[in-house]
Amino acid sequence: MEVLSKDKVRLLLTIGFAACAGGKVAHARKLFENLRIAYPEADPVQVGLAFSHIVVDDFETGERLLQEVISRGDEDQDALSLLAFSKALQKKEDEVREIAASISEEHPSAYKLAQEALQLVNG
Repeated sequence: MEVLSKDKVRLLLTIGFAACAGGKVAHARKLFENLRIAYPEADPVQVGLAFSHIVVDDFETGERLLQEVISRGDEDQDALSLLAFSKALQKKEDEVREIAASISEEHPSAYKLAQEALQLVNG
């Protein structure tokens, strides 16, 4: 099996996230699932797969996948921010606030998503 470069994997992840955002969730999920087979330990792949569940309101599966990433001990900021977003979609304001408070401004994209999650629950 030919191994993809990090840049190609990043591009595929970006395509997967864009596909989810554009309503092509089944295609994105298949992409993330295939990447997960090739890169089972890659947290960004699992975060993408979780996103493909959250965007269709399958919060339980999405959050379970995110908790797996978070429980590895890295405190992955992207996983935490997506967890905050999932909780915001479910209108769980207290949980959103708690998660968002743990995300550092040193991780700009995660911090921004957490702030957007806060805005969702604050109206």
